[in-house]
Parts: sequence; structure tokens; C-alpha cells
Amino acid sequence: MSGDAMADLKKAICEAGIKTATRKVTKLPPLKVGDKVIRWLGGEIAQPMVVLKVTPDLIRWGGPEYPGADWDFDPQWGCEVDDRFDWGPPPKATGSYITLGDS
Repeated sequence: MSGDAMADLKKAICEAGIKTATRKVTKLPPLKVGDKVIRWLGGEIAQPMVVLKVTPDLIRWGGPEYPGADWDFDPQWGCEVDDRFDWGPPPKATGSYITLGDS
């Protein structure tokens, strides 16, 4: 596969993941530090995590499998917030979201 074809394939996979994740976002109950959550990357890949910090505007999570991780999520919707990609709560799109749970 040529470099251009591979780049097009990666872009299509990424765009499909964003659509899947954005479609599955639902409101979250209030979270607190220590709560177990699952990050759904692209709406399909489960990554168990623990809430590390909660502010009125953001939830930050991490886990031992992801040292140095600093992903932020909207506390109301659970959507990943990332200004580099213009991800955020509705009406914006997102590439991942969190739900309650530990598996």
C-alpha cells in the first residue's frame, strides 16, 4: 500500500471513530476523584481509568497503564476535550468519551 493510500485509510478510520464516539455520548452523573471510569476510544476501544481531578469545567483521568496521561473530559457529557482537534461537548464532535465502570 502506498504512503498516500495508508494516510487515506488512517484518516477514514479516525473519522469513523469520531462519528461513533460522538454518537454514543450521553450525560454523566457527578463524578469524584477516585471513581472508576472507562474511556471509549473511537467509541469502541475500552480503557479503564480512575478519575484524578474534577473541576467545574473538566475531569482529568489516568491510570497506571498510561503514565503521564493528561486527558480531559467534559464533566456533564463525558466527551474528550481537546482544543488541538476542536473536540468537546455537543455540538462539537469528540474522539473518545467516558462512562462509569471498571471493565
